[in-house]
Amino acid sequence: MLKHDASNKGWVLGWVVYKPEPWDFRGVFGEKADADLISSILGGGYRVEYGSHRVGSDDAVFSNVQP
Repeated sequence: MLKHDASNKGWVLGWVVYKPEPWDFRGVFGEKADADLISSILGGGYRVEYGSHRVGSDDAVFSNVQP
């Protein structure tokens, strides 16, 4: 289950799987292990970072603060 981002209505917090160039958002996960698994399956430059994701979009903002 993802936590709601109290600072941003309509956003959730979690582990984001993405490729920065070109931008390719693949999902947000409540557990880092799940995000790491998806990233390893995708390979080729996909990353995992903790951040906030706007539900219904491919927008994500990353944070140095982790759960």
